[in-house]
Amino acid sequence: YLQHLMTSSNTPTIMGSDYRIALLCNAYSTNQEYYSRPMGIIIESLFGSQKAMPNGNPATPLPTAPLSMCILDSLTLHCKMSLIHSIVSHVAKLAQNKTNIPGSSMMAPALVETYSRLLVYTEIESLGIKGFINQLLPNVFKSHAWGIFHNLLDMFSYRIHHIQPHYRVTLLSNIHSLAACPQPNQTQLQLW
Repeated sequence: YLQHLMTSSNTPTIMGSDYRIALLCNAYSTNQEYYSRPMGIIIESLFGSQKAMPNGNPATPLPTAPLSMCILDSLTLHCKMSLIHSIVSHVAKLAQNKTNIPGSSMMAPALVETYSRLLVYTEIESLGIKGFINQLLPNVFKSHAWGIFHNLLDMFSYRIHHIQPHYRVTLLSNIHSLAACPQPNQTQLQLW
């Protein structure tokens, strides 16, 4: 069934609530030849089309529907780790993008919500919340990607509710050390 699903034209090309994509990711997570196709479908459902128009705006609207908790729960540990790694890499790439084209560094709402949902899984803690606090936020701050930085802080404040207290203390400590650095919108960081 799985081999037929991978090779047939019946393979879904959009994520939605179809568990076949999650099933294929789980089954082929150690086979790069087959794994890239279903994981690519998941990633495209979060990032949107990577193509941009000449004015810098995305060729298609940014996705707004996050992966459901049921779909995320159905993914194996390896697939969740691969997905969160892809999200972190994408956000870091957006932060390093030095173009001044409006919209070129926007995070899709689907990406933000799915990333928030992934951060609460304790089994991927090292890539999840620890990576968010100790690697992603400092790297985005160093890149001076203020819009993304404040989006990540807002995500932590308003979307992530099930984080252990010591991670909140670590984040506040890191924010306090970052507050000493000059930046354009110091007021918003101080309010946070």
